[in-house]
Amino acid sequence: MRTEAELTDRGLLRWACREALTCVVSLPGREIWGRSFFVDLREGGPRPQLVIAQPGDLERGDRARALRSGDSVRIWSVRDGRPWHLQGFVVGSRVMEGRDTGPVEAALVQLPYRLSESDLRIESRHSLGAPRAVIRLERGDPGRLQSLTLLETWLDQQGNWLERGGGHLIDLSRRSFSYSCPDTSGLVLMPGAELVLEFRLPDLQLRTRVAASVRAAHELGGQLFQGLSLGRCHESISDEEHRETLRLISACLR
Repeated sequence: MRTEAELTDRGLLRWACREALTCVVSLPGREIWGRSFFVDLREGGPRPQLVIAQPGDLERGDRARALRSGDSVRIWSVRDGRPWHLQGFVVGSRVMEGRDTGPVEAALVQLPYRLSESDLRIESRHSLGAPRAVIRLERGDPGRLQSLTLLETWLDQQGNWLERGGGHLIDLSRRSFSYSCPDTSGLVLMPGAELVLEFRLPDLQLRTRVAASVRAAHELGGQLFQGLSLGRCHESISDEEHRETLRLISACLR
């Protein structure tokens, strides 16, 4: 559980900028990931803006690119061994003076909500919104297949959300999937690894399996960020059911 000092998104982001905390930037649905760090937090105006350094390793295919206005992003980092992430969209770029880094090429990220001292907007984990949800990964040869639970959530009889698996979900689309896990976990995969992901909502009788390959891996504070490209569906289900299953799980990450 978080301590009271950690229960504010404003406090967390102020701390991240003060420490120039390293982060990973993901562009949902674009198969693009890169490493960055926090520069500044602007709290004036109707919505706060977060300033982050332009990632130096943001690539699409073999071509490097910068964050551009209109890009939707997820920003992931770790505090005290616990992962957290937020969402936003890029509204501009400029040269900024970092606290200890000097001038840096930076991107301005608009956050979609007001910061609050009491309403927690940045979650270390997200409970999926269905009564029970399961995400599993399978890897290895058919004769030596290994199946691991990335995340399973359910509601107990007292109305409390429970979970197991150790995975932290960051973004999911039909083309890409990002998550993090402890760097000692069996869920750790290296770039180039091939696997199959299963997404299941048992109470809604929805299930899909999809081929995936690891494209990015970044270690921070005992956690490993993994960026995966998603391929074809491995089930003989309709495209509509496949899309609906991914949509329902993805909606819970926002």
